[in-house]
Amino acid sequence: MSFIKRVADLLDANINALIDKVEDPEVMLEKYIMDMEQEYKETQAMVAKTIAARNMTQNKYNEAQKQVDVWEKNAMLAVEKGNDDLAKKALEEQSSYEQTRDSLKPELDNQSAEVDNLKLLLSKLESKINEAKSRKEVLVTKVANAQTKKKLAEFSAKISGNDSSEGFSRMEEKVNRMAAEADAMTELNGQSLEAQFETLKEDSDNSSMDDKLAQLKAKMGK
Repeated sequence: MSFIKRVADLLDANINALIDKVEDPEVMLEKYIMDMEQEYKETQAMVAKTIAARNMTQNKYNEAQKQVDVWEKNAMLAVEKGNDDLAKKALEEQSSYEQTRDSLKPELDNQSAEVDNLKLLLSKLESKINEAKSRKEVLVTKVANAQTKKKLAEFSAKISGNDSSEGFSRMEEKVNRMAAEADAMTELNGQSLEAQFETLKEDSDNSSMDDKLAQLKAKMGK
């Protein structure tokens, strides 16, 4: 039966394999559970129809058995009254209902077995749905944790990575190079203002020393 096969396929489905194939596991897991619940409803409807058919057969079987008992009592009553011909007719009716009853027995047994199988399948599917719901919560939590870890790792990589620091270093090197080039241009164009003042200071210091030397020589009569 194709319907039963579809339900069996759902029972054998692998949720983890499904997750690997989709971008949003939570959405697909929810859809998976909804599909299972739909299969459950369809199975319920099939079980209900099978039970209804079995009950109808059971009623026919019970009615046939009832008539068997009724006509047996009628035959016994006819015998008690000494009417063998009437007793035979009653036994003929009894035999007819026995044949009806016996012809219904295989169908009733098959329907009963099918009801039991479908009820078992329904129970398994219900357990599978409950299991899937529990696993869904665990898997969704795992996905959320994995996504959080991934974002943290990416953020950490940006902080600890070389992109920003290397860019800063390159800019610092560029500034230093520009300053060095400016100093070189100044040197080519003459002494810097600071260097000129340093020269004046040196000349002043030398003049002071010459004065002291002249004073010393005068003192010594030289």
